[in-house]
Amino acid sequence: VLAESEPAPYCTFGSTKDADPELAKKIKSALLALTDRDLAHMTPELLEVEGMEWDKGDFLRSGEVLNVCKVGKIDGYEDAKDADYDVLREMARNAKISPYSKYDD
Repeated sequence: VLAESEPAPYCTFGSTKDADPELAKKIKSALLALTDRDLAHMTPELLEVEGMEWDKGDFLRSGEVLNVCKVGKIDGYEDAKDADYDVLREMARNAKISPYSKYDD
């Protein structure tokens, strides 16, 4: 162990103010409902990833069935509040990472 910290948000999703609110709501609901039993069926007809070639040795394989949480190394998602990111802001301040690098101690 090189270092430890209190729990911090990781692998977060968000939407811009210009995003379709109904689509954002559907995606949020799907992510919050995700469980370790959910599977993704990899088919070229349903999923296109720029720069990836199906069945050519890249990560994705046509016909493959993936456990979403296992592949993502996650237990699921929670609805985060702005205050949940305070720990990351404090880390950025301590490391003097922009935009916090301009603040005096």
